[in-house]
Amino acid sequence: MKQSFLFFLLLFSTDLLASQYIKIVDVGAGLCIIGVDQKNSKYFIYDTGNWRNSECVVQTKALINSNTIDLIILSHSDSDHIGNTYEIEKSFKIKRLVHTGYERNRIKTWRKTQAAINNMLISGGIVHNIANDKKLPDTIKIGDFSIDFIYGRSNWDETKLAEAERRNAISIVVKVTLDGKSVLLPGDIIGRNTRGENRDCLHTESLLVKKNQI
Repeated sequence: MKQSFLFFLLLFSTDLLASQYIKIVDVGAGLCIIGVDQKNSKYFIYDTGNWRNSECVVQTKALINSNTIDLIILSHSDSDHIGNTYEIEKSFKIKRLVHTGYERNRIKTWRKTQAAINNMLISGGIVHNIANDKKLPDTIKIGDFSIDFIYGRSNWDETKLAEAERRNAISIVVKVTLDGKSVLLPGDIIGRNTRGENRDCLHTESLLVKKNQI
């Protein structure tokens, strides 16, 4: 039986019982990161895990002592990064959500995610779609967390990439800072291809370096 593990990012504190931290949830392939600021009762999620399991929603319910999540960021529209969005939205009030706007209507997980986004809008939540929303702030404060939006696109029109790689290349990248310490959350951005030279700096990675973002 697969055992689920939770990993503390001990970036912000060496105290495992700290009231402010981010956790990486083991969802297998994919990503789910939960930001917890119990001191201010503020919470955020970066990606909602793999559609094949419910680890992200289970741990969200375990860690968040509120019926409200202040922010969800969906780095890109692959199903192993948006997998529990619908279930989380059914259990919590989501104040704000950011996504790339890259639609995958043939994929069931995306259709469920879109339903969750529509429910958010009906409930008065704010949705930032990078494809058509120019009002996304450069920085969003969630309690004592500062979340800087470094990169993200609605489509890829640079170097030639396969369709799956294009979805990865537009991932929303954020820098999360607390108490003067930061971590970069890069989604599935890509650099050199698997068969490329080790010295190659390509695609999303190259754009970020050129713009002095990383």
